[in-house]
Amino acid sequence: MSTKRYDVFLSLAGPDRDAVRLLYAALSSAGLTVFIDELEIREYHGITAEIEQALHHSKALMAYYSRHFTSRTACQYELTAAFLASQREGDPTKRVLVLNPHEETDHLLPVELAEDKFDRLPPPHDAATMAKVAALIVARVQPLDGCIGGVPFAQRPRWYGRREGSYEFVGRYRELWLLHSALHRQRFGLTQYASSGPLAMLIGIPGIGKSELAAAYAWHFGAAHLGGVYWISLAGSPADPDAVSARFVDALRSLLAQVGLDVGEAGPDHVRGMFAELVAAKAEPSLLVVDDFPGVALGDELAVPAGSRLHTVLVTNRAAFDGPATPVEIGPMTLTDSVEVLRRYRSGSDAEVEALANRLDGHPMALKLAGRQLRDLSGILSYPQFQQRLDGDATAMAPVRALLRDRIAMLDGAGRRALWLSLVCSPAAVPTVLLQRILGADAEAAVTALRLGLIGTPADDAWQIHSLVRDTAAELLLSAPAAASLDTVAAETADAVLDLLTASGLSPSTESRLVQHAGHLSARPGLGSAVVEALLRRVTEHYDARGEAVLGMPFHVRLASLLPADSDVLAAASRCLLRSGEFTQAEEYGTRAVAADPTPRNRQLLAEALDAQARYVEADRLWTELNPHSIARCRALRLRGRHTDARRALEALIAELLAEPDRFHDLQAAQLELGRAEMETDAQPSARKRARAVMAAYEARGLPTHMHAVEAARLFADTRLSLAFWDLRTDPQVWRDAAEDLRTLRDTYNRTHGPRNHLTLSVAVAHAEALIALGKPGEARRAIKAVEADLTDRLPLLDPVLLRSQVVLGYAAAQCGRSEDATGHFRRAYEGQRDVLGPQHPHTLRTQLNLAINLKLTGHSAEANRIFHQVRRAAPSAVGRSTDLFGQAFVASVLGPLPTSLWRLLGNKPKPAADC
Repeated sequence: MSTKRYDVFLSLAGPDRDAVRLLYAALSSAGLTVFIDELEIREYHGITAEIEQALHHSKALMAYYSRHFTSRTACQYELTAAFLASQREGDPTKRVLVLNPHEETDHLLPVELAEDKFDRLPPPHDAATMAKVAALIVARVQPLDGCIGGVPFAQRPRWYGRREGSYEFVGRYRELWLLHSALHRQRFGLTQYASSGPLAMLIGIPGIGKSELAAAYAWHFGAAHLGGVYWISLAGSPADPDAVSARFVDALRSLLAQVGLDVGEAGPDHVRGMFAELVAAKAEPSLLVVDDFPGVALGDELAVPAGSRLHTVLVTNRAAFDGPATPVEIGPMTLTDSVEVLRRYRSGSDAEVEALANRLDGHPMALKLAGRQLRDLSGILSYPQFQQRLDGDATAMAPVRALLRDRIAMLDGAGRRALWLSLVCSPAAVPTVLLQRILGADAEAAVTALRLGLIGTPADDAWQIHSLVRDTAAELLLSAPAAASLDTVAAETADAVLDLLTASGLSPSTESRLVQHAGHLSARPGLGSAVVEALLRRVTEHYDARGEAVLGMPFHVRLASLLPADSDVLAAASRCLLRSGEFTQAEEYGTRAVAADPTPRNRQLLAEALDAQARYVEADRLWTELNPHSIARCRALRLRGRHTDARRALEALIAELLAEPDRFHDLQAAQLELGRAEMETDAQPSARKRARAVMAAYEARGLPTHMHAVEAARLFADTRLSLAFWDLRTDPQVWRDAAEDLRTLRDTYNRTHGPRNHLTLSVAVAHAEALIALGKPGEARRAIKAVEADLTDRLPLLDPVLLRSQVVLGYAAAQCGRSEDATGHFRRAYEGQRDVLGPQHPHTLRTQLNLAINLKLTGHSAEANRIFHQVRRAAPSAVGRSTDLFGQAFVASVLGPLPTSLWRLLGNKPKPAADC
């Protein structure tokens, strides 16, 4: 095995590999020897052994701590090893360097790394930036002596009282690090105040995975307690200090007997002393886990005089937030971890698995029960069918609900009223102001009961009730006489929510939660129509103001159903549907709005809906009567290929809007529209600048999910792509970043808008285009094929997005050397674009040029040369002479007389079959 020494061990997640390659190059250029797994692990050698050896012989670990890093097992293994090694030297961050590529820090673990112990990677993430970062790393690494070594990472402590490890444990790295910090904070008094020894307490509702987390911690952090892991259970012990103490001493007797020590008739103090001596005699610290602790007020019942040589973890279902133990609250699993648990039992589509994981709200026991049933009923019961069963059959989660019934039964009057309140609200956390409005003076007692019962978890200025607790409570209440009172609670809650939403000074998170509850209440039967209308108006106003059209869409539709003759309501629904990518429905409501009141505003909405479906002839009949200076009219000009007119009108409009601060959203919409027009006429740098400015403007306002901000992110990604046949200027890293951004946006739209939504399909095609730019024709073709059925079924035959998918397939075939296939795809796309966009539209001309290139490569020289000259003549008026399109057409027409055989030699070499 190699004993090569390294200055830096680079730890990274797979999706960050491209960015880290730049960092690797910069560090190497700065004179450091760097380990990176893809370069240094030799073929046929064990990965774990190589990594352990490299860690042993590296001065420091450099963690590229992206959000991907947080959930990757290998990354956390490497970080844990380096962290524990540094901890042995007295400073856990001495040999751990962190580079955070995000503005946020909430993903950094453990807390010691998030307290000014990291560097942020500034944009842009290019070679120049990496060189500056490398200089900082050199300054940190050069003073270090020796290597990380000293920790036998693969060695595990011996376990007593329980089997080793946690077989089904998944993820939960945040809680693992929190537990480790709680047990070791007393060692770092200058940075983390501690007034007691290494004693921590895991608390949470039954079945939430506390014991398994303690076992997983003992396994993953074995190097921190090689003296041994000792496991004690106090199950069945009464909640009485004397009984707890006696049960604890009996458990210690059993542990001492396991290691061969005869305690005879020794008294409690002597037994504690013998165990303390056993631990103190070890060369390394030990870990004691006391499971099923009954939650009494902790005094000296569990005292073992072993000092810092013994780390103790108490596991309890009871709240115990005060006392010598540092509390670590264990809540639901993250969505990522929940999905992984389910996938361990049975595979499924992302949407199906995520839907069930969300429904089970991260409860480990529930996830495992569901996973086992899905595994055993594979081929009989699908994920959606199981979720339907879950919603209609109380026995599906019977073991979990049995654990929770006793907890609910313990609630007093105020706590029970708070739980009833949560049942009529949405699953979102219940704001404290709502509890105070409904419960009055009892609100304090209610939240105390929720906290002590571990039924409610504080979340900012609200209380989160676990979904399975709500399900169980609903099951109990619906069979009880008290069920009828829920209607009264719902009516009272609706009035309170409406009052609170008119108040000033609400925090954004509180307002958002109240709106979610308003939306949920509006669908509850029994509320009067006036109350329902008021709730729906509040909800739609909120989402409209925040530009979150897809969230407001169902409420606009319901409000329109409630008020079918109100032209304002119909117009608002049409506008929301249009912005949500539901163009057919937008046309329907726009038509109804025009019928109710044919104002210019309503006719414009209908024209926009027709434009969105590429029904330009029908839309033009409306546009001729409308304001020629609106943003929508400028968009109509761009869609028809009249980019010069659109740009001129938009520039004038933006100048006007800059003088009107109250029209902020209109200004951003105009900037985006001008950016689109610029991008389609090869003015990408200006378009890119506008897109970033719009994103920054909404970020500054705390509206990163506003539809204009999301559209700006799409535009920014598009501007970094260049699919021109001869273009050699674009940095491949820019293409990779754009492809990743578009993939993320596609997945986001898939979750929020649905897989068949027009916007989702549009971004899916754009992502495939990005794969073409990366030279991945096989992946691009498969990406189109994955959505092809939805494209053809959902979109009209001449929809621009559907035609664009043919262009992508043409590029993929061309890159793979299948010029005949490419010609067919480009011809279909060109003929469609010519009919729907017009022959002078930039998209039409670019497709026409690619058609000509492939005609030339297949020996159809006469037709190809004719098309080259057509594009060359049309490009100046369509996009201008200083553009790639005109330059490519000019070069192609000059080279047109050359024989086809020479064109094939000059062209790009086809991709290997493996890439196609």
